[in-house]
Amino acid sequence: MVKYMKDAKKQQFLVKKSNQGERLDVFLSKKLKVTRSQVQKMIDQDLVLANKKLLKKAGSRVKEGDEIEARLTNERFVKDAKIKRSEDHKIGRSEDCKIVEETDDYVVVEKPAGVLMHPTEANETDTLVDWLIKKYPEIKKVGDNQKRPGIVHRLDREASGLLVVAKNQKMFEHIKKQFQDRMISKEYLVLVYGQMERQHDTINFAIDRGKDGRMASRPKSNLLKLKSMRSVQPGKEAVTEFTVEKEYG
Repeated sequence: MVKYMKDAKKQQFLVKKSNQGERLDVFLSKKLKVTRSQVQKMIDQDLVLANKKLLKKAGSRVKEGDEIEARLTNERFVKDAKIKRSEDHKIGRSEDCKIVEETDDYVVVEKPAGVLMHPTEANETDTLVDWLIKKYPEIKKVGDNQKRPGIVHRLDREASGLLVVAKNQKMFEHIKKQFQDRMISKEYLVLVYGQMERQHDTINFAIDRGKDGRMASRPKSNLLKLKSMRSVQPGKEAVTEFTVEKEYG
């Protein structure tokens, strides 16, 4: 039995055919006009139900006819979400992107933190791709994915850094092959919470998308051992060498 606070505000949504198969967090983020991380917090607090049953996974797929119920305690969740969106807006907008270098074949862009690379299932409108298309309409048909025209590699929304974007298909294929052949190295400066056990090491785990839609690491298995053959999981090679530059308190 789920116990809700007396002043919780209830909102209910009926899943239509057009939303069939959508992730729960994507569906609710559009309905409530909040971020997917805020939806995750609601799920963690047992505030989301489907057909009167609690849902525990943000990656659950909704079906046509499902009745999704969300409880907003004192509307605090909505207010926090608005503040979060406002903070994201201050952190970075697509108009804050800068051109570092440009040729007839490619452009190097500096992406600030807070800017999403391209629209997701939630159909965001303020993304790096939107900004690029306005500035370079010719890249619309460049690449192998219409949602990511000219984009060869990506950065997380929270990350800032440089991106090389192809302006024509020939350059796109050229840069793509350089990444595939490991001719390009990427360097990141990150702030880590906790104590590092080593000052320098290499992380060599394959990565793949898990059943819940999130990226997961796949520890390497010994393919020569018969017992491990059934436990081998697919994944893309990902090797990261790290060095601790500085330690704080």
